[in-house]
Amino acid sequence: MRLTNAGYVIGAVVLSAAAFIYARASVSQADSYVEPLVIPVSFVAGFERSVQITTRINHTLELVIDVQENQLKTQPTDTDMTWKILDGSGVVAQGNSEAKRWQEWWGTLEQALGTFPGRAGRHYTLTVRANRGSAELDAASPVLTVRIPRNDWEGYGAGVAIEKGASGVLGFLGLVIVCCAFQLRRRSRSRQVSEPAG
Repeated sequence: MRLTNAGYVIGAVVLSAAAFIYARASVSQADSYVEPLVIPVSFVAGFERSVQITTRINHTLELVIDVQENQLKTQPTDTDMTWKILDGSGVVAQGNSEAKRWQEWWGTLEQALGTFPGRAGRHYTLTVRANRGSAELDAASPVLTVRIPRNDWEGYGAGVAIEKGASGVLGFLGLVIVCCAFQLRRRSRSRQVSEPAG
């Protein structure tokens, strides 16, 4: 009886661990993890905006300007946009868009502004300013995205997939343990019933 009870407990613990790992991996795929900030911006000269970023993982994050390619008549020109990331009163990173190339990605043109080291649970303040105007870019629905660098998406996705796979293995193991404990308990009761009273 003690063996079967222990089996139920161990099986329940393993199943709980599997559920926890799967839930954590599923949440890690949420947009708030891979893209903690997506906001519209403007290329009107003098535009400035400050927003708060909450990061949930320890990972380098990049700042990218996106514009819709089908809304542009010509290829975008160089831009002059400066940005700064603050953690409290300290500057974490800063940079500008000068000499940054535009790259095409499935109908969207992207300009990477720079990166900063994100830390889980931290609240950063991002300030972005357009020093030189561009009416054409401003009309192309520009959006500023803070995200995991595109080159790291494959590795990050693989890590999430490994976690989900591990949760599946643990879940199967937990079910096997519970089923074995159930069979042992059933056999034990069967023997007790078949034994003649002394």
